[in-house]
Amino acid sequence: MTHSAAHDYLAQLTNLLVQVEADLSESLETAAQIVADVFANDGLLHIFGTGHSHVLALELFYRAGGFANVNPILIPDLMLHVSASASSTAERETLDAQHIIASHAISSQDALLVISNSGGNQVTLDLARASKEVGVRVIALTSINHATSPLARSDSDKLHSVADVVLDNHGEVGDAVTHIEGATVAMGPTSTVIGAAIVNALAIRVAEILVATGHAPQVFTSANLAGGDAANASLIAKFSHRVDAL
Repeated sequence: MTHSAAHDYLAQLTNLLVQVEADLSESLETAAQIVADVFANDGLLHIFGTGHSHVLALELFYRAGGFANVNPILIPDLMLHVSASASSTAERETLDAQHIIASHAISSQDALLVISNSGGNQVTLDLARASKEVGVRVIALTSINHATSPLARSDSDKLHSVADVVLDNHGEVGDAVTHIEGATVAMGPTSTVIGAAIVNALAIRVAEILVATGHAPQVFTSANLAGGDAANASLIAKFSHRVDAL
């Protein structure tokens, strides 16, 4: 098979996963202990990201093998399906974080996972800070390489300096990692692929801790399996009044 830039990209992803596994064990364990404690005490894990980062909020929500006690904070103006270009502007502006906290009933019994590859967008910083003020433990998923680079757009505070725990995706500055001969702009972003692996590893470790401490993980079954809908009905009934998107 002819070697191509596509092979290079997949190899870079593989190398990053190995690096994440080696370097993230301590922070992943700390984050998992926080979330397991939250779940054991009937709290929720709220997840927030803007632009493509919101995809990782959906990655942990309402899917086979995913926790039911997860609440994605989905704000259309900060996502891509209304106006992608406008969302880039909106994520840099001040957010009414208190309104978000109130509308999602976020409390000190909960945890918040904030996802921002750059770590510099104002809305993620606003929500992280406001959540900490009401006693919420904040976990950040970000790229330290990008956040601390002099090439980064924003020179303000960064998410990793605000959060209680930081999960570093080890992404390169600018996210895209594959350079194609004759093309002037790199392709092949890593933040979504590596981020999805990290958040699912987090969920799996949380479930493991819950089982070890005598708590049953509240996890959805695939709706595409026979009996899946029936198995999930009780979880939907239990959490639909607390998780808006259910």
